[in-house]
Formats: sequence, structure tokens, C-alpha cells
Amino acid sequence: FITPEVADLRLEDRLSRTLVLGNRRHRFADFAALVSRFVTPEDFHRAAQAIKDGDRRGLQFEEEWDFLLQEWGRRLGEAGVRDIASTFGGKDPGHCYKQALYGWAQSDPDAAVKWINEYPNLPEAEAVTVAVLRGIALKSVETGTAAALASLPADERGLRCLCPSCAQGVQPVHNER
Repeated sequence: FITPEVADLRLEDRLSRTLVLGNRRHRFADFAALVSRFVTPEDFHRAAQAIKDGDRRGLQFEEEWDFLLQEWGRRLGEAGVRDIASTFGGKDPGHCYKQALYGWAQSDPDAAVKWINEYPNLPEAEAVTVAVLRGIALKSVETGTAAALASLPADERGLRCLCPSCAQGVQPVHNER
């Protein structure tokens, strides 16, 4: 979807042009293509700033925010996750950590688990843990299951649901039995 004339622009200009596309699918595809080429923390910061600028104009970029945060964590690991707090001051910090750690868990599950264990007081800590477990499960269901069970106290293993609805405190249909 990225046209040749857009490909030759500076990153900030490409992001600005991409984020004003009216078709959400095209906008997300173009945004994902741009993010896939990011290599430095500065690239991620520029994208975050472009989205913040759009948010101030009343535009909504929830899918782009989530994708950016996931890729930030996946590609930059701990450095990316640590960067979240300073970069996303206006966003919900728990949500930002969930997305970034979800991405990081896909690329380096052991490091992501170790990190959340070192910071048990993160905003929305339980939901962040579930996001990490979901990221691990995307890479390997067996590893994700083992990590999920290990994260629970021994007396709760097998008795607690880890689906996203339950993690957010919503009572889903499958728990009404």
C-alpha cells in the first residue's frame, strides 16, 4: 500500500500521511509496514509522537497503538519496556505494559517472565502477567501452559481461568457452571 512517493518521505511525514488514511485496513497495513522497518528506539518514539498528534486532533488509533507497543517490546525487549513509562505518560500505563510485554514474551519469554517477577507492582499486574503468558503461548503452547501453571500458587493450579475476560474481572459464560 505504500506508494513510491510516500516511500521517499522522512519517517515523520510517512507516518503522518499513513495515519490520515480513511480506510482503517489500509491505514493499519501501511502503519504495520512502516513499523516493520523500525530499528532504533527513536523510530518508535517518532511513531508514538505521530499517533499522539493524531489523538490530539480527535483521531482514534487504538489498533496502531497496540501494534506499536507490541513491536516495541518484541524488538527492543527490556529497553523497549522500560521506555514505555516515559513515552506514554498520557496513556493507561497498565495497558501499555500489557502490550509491550506481550510482544516481548513472543521473542524472549524467559526474559519477559523474569522482568515481571522483578516488578510485581506494575499497574494491572495480574493482567500484565496474563498478557505475558499469552505471548509465550503464541510461541509455544506447551511452554505457555507450563509458565501459566507455574505462575499460580500450587493450591490454585488447574482451578483458575487465564482467559483475557477473567483477567479483567469480567464474568464470562464459561465460568457460570
